Amino acid sequence: MRDSGLDRPFNQLQVLTWALLPFLVITFYVFVIPVLPTALLYAASIKYAVFAIASAVFGFLTTATNPIDPKLSEQLIKNPKPQLKDVHQHDDDEKFCVICVANTSTTSQHCRYCEKCVEGFDHHCKWLNNCVGKANYKYFFMTVTSVLLFLIIHIAYTVYIIAYAGVDHSGFREDLEDAYGADFHSAAYLAIVSVLGVVLLILATLVAQLFFFHIYLMRKGITTYDYVINS
Repeated sequence: MRDSGLDRPFNQLQVLTWALLPFLVITFYVFVIPVLPTALLYAASIKYAVFAIASAVFGFLTTATNPIDPKLSEQLIKNPKPQLKDVHQHDDDEKFCVICVANTSTTSQHCRYCEKCVEGFDHHCKWLNNCVGKANYKYFFMTVTSVLLFLIIHIAYTVYIIAYAGVDHSGFREDLEDAYGADFHSAAYLAIVSVLGVVLLILATLVAQLFFFHIYLMRKGITTYDYVINS
């Protein structure tokens, strides 16, 4: 039984997630910030940093929180290796899990990855390597929201730089030389920024779909699990 997404082994998508966040932050401060005019520089740096830090903090909280069903947790404290004969008849607000050999909340589902029942089970997030349930759903949603906002900021200033290069190329060249030196070619810089912009747009589209999907679920008062089962 895994406590949280911090338990080993880490999966590949989880490692990719925690590598991608600092990579994007580095590209923003290396390729975007140095070329921005002073009027935008400080505001862009602060806004981006706030949402990047929020993404990391809420992502960590989602990963580190143990979403185990409290009834199961209580029973495991009393009896770490329960047997069927030890389980009392469940109440109306409970159900029995044959895998955990325990009574759990009616909103719980057993996760085969975490090997436990999770109260208010929404889904198992492979990107964070942890189940999302009642205990950490708010952290998960804040993670998605923060990531979406910092991606939008990154895209917005990337588009600004590309537009700036097209409208005032001489001014752009001067700012580029001030930032990186005269030997840095504008064509190479724009190619790098454009490729990063495409990657950012793809990521933002995927995260936006997830964000609006969970807005829909909250309005309906259902979980991802409920949606999948009822579809």
